Amino acid sequence: MPLSEKIAALRKRAGLSQEQLSEALGVSRQAVSKWESGGAMPELDKIVQLSRVLGVSTDALLLDELDCFSSIPPELTGSARPFPVSQGSGTGRAAAFGLMLAGLLCAVLGWREYQALLPVCIGLVLQIAGCVVYEALAAPIPAARCRFYALAVWLLAPVPCAFAVDAVFFFIGHMTSYSSLLALPAVLLLWLCTGCAVTLLLRRAARRFGPE
Repeated sequence: MPLSEKIAALRKRAGLSQEQLSEALGVSRQAVSKWESGGAMPELDKIVQLSRVLGVSTDALLLDELDCFSSIPPELTGSARPFPVSQGSGTGRAAAFGLMLAGLLCAVLGWREYQALLPVCIGLVLQIAGCVVYEALAAPIPAARCRFYALAVWLLAPVPCAFAVDAVFFFIGHMTSYSSLLALPAVLLLWLCTGCAVTLLLRRAARRFGPE
């Protein structure tokens, strides 16, 4: 059985759509479609990821003489897949981003309107709920998790950065009359630095788990 047929058969046996498999591997759905039609071959690192997600060895995928249903049945039970892909991975990711964005807007607009900590705390709770929803519904492989948080950090970082800058200026505010004018630029600078640093680290981690 050629590799293209094995990928299609194992994907269907695992109950995954092409889109769900592509999300787990960090590739486009069109790439998975080409692999299954024989129009393209997955790169070596993607074959390793395929073996993990589908629960088979790389030999079982690459050797044509091994029939994926008769020659290696113990590996295809589905119970030993190290990185299961949730059927609701796309929905979980969208819901998580929605909660994080709602939390950020609640915190920012609430503070602007009322100058109170309650809306800020509610916003933080919503953002934490977004992380919980993602972990519960998406259940991605490590590389996909790293890519998700590399984007999510831009929604998660503003409120903690604002708290950090506010704490600093609370202690040094009596030293200059320009503290209030410098606060917003300081928050933006800290947010950009934090976002860039965390994104870089997580992208490197994602490539280590499975290059894009």
